[in-house]
Amino acid sequence: MELSPEEEIQSFEQRELTEKLAKLNAEVARANAELSEAIRLSVETEQITKLRRKWKKQEKMEEAIQKQEEEERMIEQAKQDKEAEWKRKESGFVEKSAVWEKWPTFEIVLENGDVGCVVRASPGHFSPDHVELEPVSQLNCNLTYGPQEELVSSILRFSSTIEDGKLDVPVYICVPFTLSRTSAHSREPFIKAEINGRWSDLETREVTFDHHKEAKFAQAELKTFAKFAVMTRLKRDYITFSKRSAKIASSYDQRVTLTVPKETFKSREHVLLQVQPVDSTTIHELQQKKPECKHILTSSPIIKISWEGADIVKPITVSTKCITLSQVLSSKYHGKEPT
Repeated sequence: MELSPEEEIQSFEQRELTEKLAKLNAEVARANAELSEAIRLSVETEQITKLRRKWKKQEKMEEAIQKQEEEERMIEQAKQDKEAEWKRKESGFVEKSAVWEKWPTFEIVLENGDVGCVVRASPGHFSPDHVELEPVSQLNCNLTYGPQEELVSSILRFSSTIEDGKLDVPVYICVPFTLSRTSAHSREPFIKAEINGRWSDLETREVTFDHHKEAKFAQAELKTFAKFAVMTRLKRDYITFSKRSAKIASSYDQRVTLTVPKETFKSREHVLLQVQPVDSTTIHELQQKKPECKHILTSSPIIKISWEGADIVKPITVSTKCITLSQVLSSKYHGKEPT
């Protein structure tokens, strides 16, 4: 059956419309598929981003925990080192069997023939032929002084004669110094060295040598070539208090005491005690400098106490010797009765 021209046109338009609709549906389906894929990728990306954030957060937390643990470990190690150092100071740096006592000694003589220092060194690790010792003028030296410190030796420069020479191992330097018997009663020697441009106190002990019986030497460990000198300061008493009651006397004057009641401190407390004697010369200088002190006749020692934590719960009793009238008159009139 043949179609009329109008029917043919209508049928053609329907087919064309159907094809367009099919293409449109295909494009819509493809767009939906692309949208679904995009949504899936977006969700995956978001999940991955969240996971990465979570991982980074976890990594940061782990790093923070590790850092905190390392800091706590370092604090604990520093605390242990400080406690050990304080115990050494309390014992006066006394060692039961010091290795250096068996080491050979080398005298380093200055140009004027005086002994500049004696070096103790491990066998086979030191040669006096490769070192040089020379005095340094105070005018050309930036030696720093702490409170109540005095210079009691020459300032010396210990150096190598070899270019870029270094000490293979640490050595002990023993430096002669001069200290009166009166000063030795209340003061202690220590070596101060300039290391990396800064003057620092070295752990020092006083030693003697059989072939220099009349001389006093201060000994300290030196790990590098440097300038050094012997200084003196007020004697130091390193004391550790616990929660128990205690009474401590000064090594300089047994009449100067600290009395601590039970549970005065919440934990272990480190205390540094120093006693400065006051003689008639000091009183006279004080009277000259300060008019308000002109009526002072004499004085007890000056007591200095340094606390590490200063967390004191109960009062502490500080006792010193009592100045009597007879002592005042004796000091003022040099032992003669006033008329």
